[in-house]
Amino acid sequence: MCGDESFFNELTKMEVGLVSYGDDSKMVIKGRGTIRHMQKDGRVGEIRDVYYVPELKSNILSICQIVEKENSILIKNHVLYLEDKHDRLAARIEKKKIECTNWS
Repeated sequence: MCGDESFFNELTKMEVGLVSYGDDSKMVIKGRGTIRHMQKDGRVGEIRDVYYVPELKSNILSICQIVEKENSILIKNHVLYLEDKHDRLAARIEKKKIECTNWS
C-alpha cells in the first residue's frame, strides 16, 4: 500500500474497499496500480497491484502477498532482502529505526 500518488507509474483510481489495521482503524483504498523503482544493480523493478491509500503516512508491504507471488524474503541484521521467483535480488531495504516489543 502506498499513500503517495506520485510513486505510481500506472494508477487506476476507484474506491476498491477498506483496509483495516490492528487497532480497528480503517482507511479507504482509492485505487490500484504499479510502482516502478530503480534497483541497486541498475535494473528497473516493478511492484504490481499496489493499493493507493491517500491517508497512509508510510508505505506498507504485505509479506503474505509477496510470497504468494513466489518471491522470497530474508530479514537479517536490520536489512530486508526481497528476491524474485528466479532468486534475483529485487530489493534491499535497510530499517533506519527499529522499534521492538519485548515478548518475554
